[in-house]
Amino acid sequence: MVINPRFPKELIFFSDVKDAVADAATRIFLTGKEICHDTLVECLADRLTFAKIIEDNYTAGVMQQAIDLLEEHRGHL
Repeated sequence: MVINPRFPKELIFFSDVKDAVADAATRIFLTGKEICHDTLVECLADRLTFAKIIEDNYTAGVMQQAIDLLEEHRGHL
């Protein structure tokens, strides 16, 4: 469980963050594109933008946390 500082009243569960990354990888794979860090971040950023537009704070927090997690582990093999 992660407490997102941008949404301090909401708890964001790590399983939701993990599922968001897995879903992004699956969506990229199904389109026939290469799954890499950049395409994962781009897919999550698109979903983050959509969540902000429809004012879904929880999903926006999950997507932001997923992007932050990917950026934190950039370059680690």
